[in-house]
Amino acid sequence: MISMESMISMESMISMESLSVIRRGRHRQHFSILEIARRTRLSSNMVRKYLVFREELGRH
Repeated sequence: MISMESMISMESMISMESLSVIRRGRHRQHFSILEIARRTRLSSNMVRKYLVFREELGRH
């Protein structure tokens, strides 16, 4: 489980545009985590952690 502090830190490092691409890419366009990472130029681990955290909060 990812702590709230680490998630806040992660979100402050990622632009709002990239966060939007992650959410839309995964849930509307069904992109893989690797494809989202390529498009946002973030690591696949960061994309994965962000998506897991949102799911733990119940936000899809």
